[in-house]
Formats: sequence, structure tokens, C-alpha cells
Amino acid sequence: MDRPDTLWTAWGRVTWLQSLIALEGCDAPDDGAFDVERPVPWIPGCSILLRAQALREIGLLDESFFAYHEDVEWAARARAAGWSVWYTGGARTYHAVHGSSGGERYYGGFHKYLSARNSVLYAKIHGHIWQVALMAAAIVVTIPFQFARRWLRGEQEGFAELGLM
Repeated sequence: MDRPDTLWTAWGRVTWLQSLIALEGCDAPDDGAFDVERPVPWIPGCSILLRAQALREIGLLDESFFAYHEDVEWAARARAAGWSVWYTGGARTYHAVHGSSGGERYYGGFHKYLSARNSVLYAKIHGHIWQVALMAAAIVVTIPFQFARRWLRGEQEGFAELGLM
């Protein structure tokens, strides 16, 4: 929303790494490079349109996720039921990134808790044992690097909640 000439993201994919997902087109200039139509693993919930028939067959977004990864989980159920998820790059959605959790640069408790909890919940529902093991190993290995990256990006406010500042 605050950077209308820059994509927040186009679509996402599941990586099974520390944050479970990767965003394709993240922070890319909105120069037409992503103005394509193609099947993708999932679409962010802030810009997803769902067919009524798919909702009847698959059900609604799982409310136990509340926020973060509920769109990823719905897309996994849709694909398992034989549906495909399509990205249409000609459409535009203006989104206040993390607007309900303190803003894009604030890495606070609400966002941290739901992201971590929902990654684990997704893995519990959809992950094979090797995927869960990969995610667990990635979390353990990357914690120090995540701390340093967040510090360098000026996201210290969330650290204060952890008593690290």
C-alpha cells in the first residue's frame, strides 16, 4: 500500500525451511515482469478470489490458523482435491503489509507467535516426516542469522519483547 510501484509479492511456494514459505516477486518493481497467468502453489489471502464450487468442495479457510498461512493451507487442500491455484498478474491489490500486526518493519509478538505456530500447524497437517525434520533443522540452524538480519533491518522493537534489548 505504501509502495504502489513495488510488488509485496506475486505468489508463494512452500519451502519447508524456517519460515515455511517463500514469496515470489517479493519487493520486485511493478514493471510488468509478473504480468502473467500461470498455476502457482498459493496466492496470498489478501488478494485471493475463490470459486464458489471450490469453497463448497474444500471448505472455507481454516479458522484455527486465524492469520498467516491460512491461505497456504487452503491451497494445499485445494490441490489435494484436484483444483489448481492460478496467479493473474494483470490484477492489482493494494495491501498494508502486516497492517494488523504492527506494520512491515515491526517483528513483534503477535506476528512471531502466529507465524511460528501456523508453520508448525501446517507441517502437522500437510508435512511428511522428512519435511517436518527439514523445517525443524532449518529453524535451529538459522536462529542466530535471523536475529542478526532483523537487527540490521531495524526491527529491534520485537526484540524488546524478548528481553534482548
